Amino acid sequence: MNLKVVLVTVFGLLMFGAGVGGEARGQVVDTDESVCTGAGGIWRQFTDGCADSCEHARNPGNPCTTVMTMGCDCGESACWDEVTKSCLPNDQPVTPTPPLAVVCRADLNGDKVINLADIVVVMGKWGASCSCPEDLSGDGIVNLTDLSVVLSGWSVKCN
Repeated sequence: MNLKVVLVTVFGLLMFGAGVGGEARGQVVDTDESVCTGAGGIWRQFTDGCADSCEHARNPGNPCTTVMTMGCDCGESACWDEVTKSCLPNDQPVTPTPPLAVVCRADLNGDKVINLADIVVVMGKWGASCSCPEDLSGDGIVNLTDLSVVLSGWSVKCN
């Protein structure tokens, strides 16, 4: 994939959304209908941003957006786990999110937030075969996998 295609793709994700950044914690993010139905759920519209997320089902005090949201309805006794992309029993623990230290490896420029500046750092080493900080996936080459690590941590504030 050439650099121009990657930059246009990243720009599109940032400008038009694809579940990258800005969501409330526990919000179900653009879950694919076929993944939902394959997991035994029903794809439908919810009246809030939490939809049928396990995070919200187990922590009902967490705030939800008041926007109509498409999501996976797992039924009365189950909820949607965004990490495993599956319907889980309501009493099963939520899959933990990665620790902040792991996510913050993507703060490549050290400004304490994962943002466009970190994408620029990855793009500066694009295609390089190296054991370098920009190779976030550790596969020996700076590529789309590393860019996706930055995007998955988008807008996270690091200490």
